[in-house]
Amino acid sequence: MCSSDLRNRREAEEDDAAIKEEEDDEQAKARADREGELDDAAGSDEPPEMLDVIEQIEEAKGDVAALVAAMSDLYRRLRLTPKDRDLFSDFEGCAHLCSGLAAAPVEWKGEAMLAFCKVVPEICRTSNLNRGALREGGVIEPLVTMLREAVTAEDEVSTAAACVGITALCTANDGNKKDAAKLRGDFNDEELAVTNADYNTPLFKAPEGGGALDILLEALATFPKSITVQTQACGALRTLLCDDDTRQASCVPSAVENRERAVKDEFFPAYRPDRKSVV
Repeated sequence: MCSSDLRNRREAEEDDAAIKEEEDDEQAKARADREGELDDAAGSDEPPEMLDVIEQIEEAKGDVAALVAAMSDLYRRLRLTPKDRDLFSDFEGCAHLCSGLAAAPVEWKGEAMLAFCKVVPEICRTSNLNRGALREGGVIEPLVTMLREAVTAEDEVSTAAACVGITALCTANDGNKKDAAKLRGDFNDEELAVTNADYNTPLFKAPEGGGALDILLEALATFPKSITVQTQACGALRTLLCDDDTRQASCVPSAVENRERAVKDEFFPAYRPDRKSVV
């Protein structure tokens, strides 16, 4: 190779290196700008104080956008000052939130429920009082319904969100596990009266629509390639099967009943494929 060819090749390599260096600099600057914008957005305004947030939630009843915005402020406030979690329940925050979610036009559906599923882990973390207050507000059944409808519609985002909500509400709370699993329906008083309480007559009716245990298994089967759904649904399923409520129960814990049902011959095969670690 002649000297001129070597010189031309070296100059071309130097030009390529210079271009790459300029591109790297531009990418680094763009990344720094994006991070700066995020930092500015995070620090631009502090969320309202907890009592003001509770008032926002109460006033947002009947207004979807206002309720979503109030839950966003609640999320930021709890992340900033976790000790305000107790204050939220002390001043009826859970009751106001459930009332807003139940009222028209929300009625436990849509964007507001997705926002609720995002904030509920922060509301419930370390607080069995808040978990119980949300159950009293009627949130468990609509959340299971949300999961059922999302799985039926093959809505991956809503399915994962509902799983997150179930995990948050049912962690270390046996009453919530019972309501979510819904192994029994209403007391079978009419049929028991007709049959004179024959031992073949079940004490409870079959639950309508099925509970979270069966729906979570269906979610795992419906979204086999979704890492998010697989992770969150397995987490929710494990929560319902785990006896982690440290309070002394006067009867058999619901988590134990859930496990006993899971290992019955008619149900256990559904837990086995690729999900042995859950049980």
